Amino acid sequence: MVINLHLLRIFYTVSSEGGFSNAATHLCISQPAVSKAVSELERQIGLPLLERGSGRSRKGIHLTEHGQVLFREFNFEVRHSPMPPDGTLRIP
Repeated sequence: MVINLHLLRIFYTVSSEGGFSNAATHLCISQPAVSKAVSELERQIGLPLLERGSGRSRKGIHLTEHGQVLFREFNFEVRHSPMPPDGTLRIP
């Protein structure tokens, strides 16, 4: 599976910052663009990565089990691997 690093970076930032708005501010992009990128990553992977708060009691996001695994793996790869020249990360 080949995953776009830009989408992974946005997912990682949402996870690290605790929500879409904080991630958007950190990345200097709009909140809808952040939401769309995470949804696209979930579509490409075929698994939900985040549980989003809903209604008036929105409490941010929580990582699903799959999201936790991806977050850990991406964090490890970023710290231990050189950036691929084509901007993609291959996950077995």
